[in-house]
Amino acid sequence: MKISKYQNRILAIVIFFVFFFGLITVIYSDSYQNTLEEQRKKLYGSWNIASYHTSDDEIQILEKMQQLIK
Repeated sequence: MKISKYQNRILAIVIFFVFFFGLITVIYSDSYQNTLEEQRKKLYGSWNIASYHTSDDEIQILEKMQQLIK
């Protein structure tokens, strides 16, 4: 099966756009994830410790550990 120059050009253009849009998608998604993380940090701050259903003794231990880390 013989392929003409016109078909070769169309094929090259299609392949170029497939790779181009793939690259744009990767760049956009990475940038989008970084933006979401920055917005979360601005809204909620950065957390080092989270505790749920802990006793007062455990909370005091965690607070002491946090002071030692600083």
